[in-house]
Amino acid sequence: MSEKRRDDNNIIISKSNIANVFTHTHKQTKAIPLFKECDNILVKRGDSLIQNRAAILTNLATAYSSINQHDSAINVYYKVFGICNQIKSEFGRAITLCNLANEYYLIKQYQKALSTS
Repeated sequence: MSEKRRDDNNIIISKSNIANVFTHTHKQTKAIPLFKECDNILVKRGDSLIQNRAAILTNLATAYSSINQHDSAINVYYKVFGICNQIKSEFGRAITLCNLANEYYLIKQYQKALSTS
């Protein structure tokens, strides 16, 4: 119904919730395209620097990480960090730096992990 009405807000809410269910049921390959679709909608409508986008991208990066696509996760986390810088979210920056450090740790780049956190 939301797609028929072109109700972007409800499309984003629905698809990101479905993606989260996929993530929690270990079906990340189904979650990733949904998170990307939500992100594309936000960017397309000019909401590239909002907290909601940072949250969706964080979930996307987490999904990548859980299927050992750490380089993709790192790239997405850097996007999140940029958003958090732009919107001046100290909490968002701190969480994202921890997530980045964890990704570097997982790929055994310990110096980067230490310097990131």
